[in-house]
Amino acid sequence: RCWARRHRPYRRTARVWVNDNDADTSGERPVIAGAEVVVSDGEGAFIARGYTSESGSAGLPVPIDLRAGEMSARISAEGFNARTLSLDGFEVILDLKALLYGDGE
Repeated sequence: RCWARRHRPYRRTARVWVNDNDADTSGERPVIAGAEVVVSDGEGAFIARGYTSESGSAGLPVPIDLRAGEMSARISAEGFNARTLSLDGFEVILDLKALLYGDGE
């Protein structure tokens, strides 16, 4: 489905910073340039795609009718494990038991 039919206009920007989880020898967590960031809504519909700059940040247009917690960003970079985070900052953790065996109802 086309985002234009699902959501109101994109009039705000989600800003994402991507750093290595492992600190270097100085204790800093280096930025990750060139990481792909894909934003989706709660139903998995595509909203935006971008790549982090040399400073490790990316700004992506997002619709005004969704709260940050209703969108997620999948972040991937060569040599790193991909992660999915809610745009409110929390990691999206799947309930594998429910996915594999149903919710028991």
